[in-house]
Amino acid sequence: KLHKTTQKTDYEPAEVIWKVEGQWSSSLNFLNTGNEKLINPFEYTHTASDRRLGESIPFEPEGGRYVGWFLLNNENGTKSKIQEKDVTLKFRKNSENGWNVEGKGSNAFGKYTITGT
Repeated sequence: KLHKTTQKTDYEPAEVIWKVEGQWSSSLNFLNTGNEKLINPFEYTHTASDRRLGESIPFEPEGGRYVGWFLLNNENGTKSKIQEKDVTLKFRKNSENGWNVEGKGSNAFGKYTITGT
């Protein structure tokens, strides 16, 4: 899911928070099973000031640097929260009126790429 939240004060430009959240797994086949032991949540956020508020601007996600985390299953049945680093995301409108996302980042396990809708 992709969310946009706007916070505004009288003294500062509005702050826009983009949040990308969903489920991940080590295999696309695992995601399709719905088995909670094989899939875990993730979340990325991006904060920017939006000087365009008040104008008639369509919902368009902002690419750039995001911070985030994901949960990882441990052998003993617990979950660990793994912090992501150096995450950059780009969004492109797709033919189904949604957004394709591409990006890259790194974490304790190494560098990775991101693709999704």
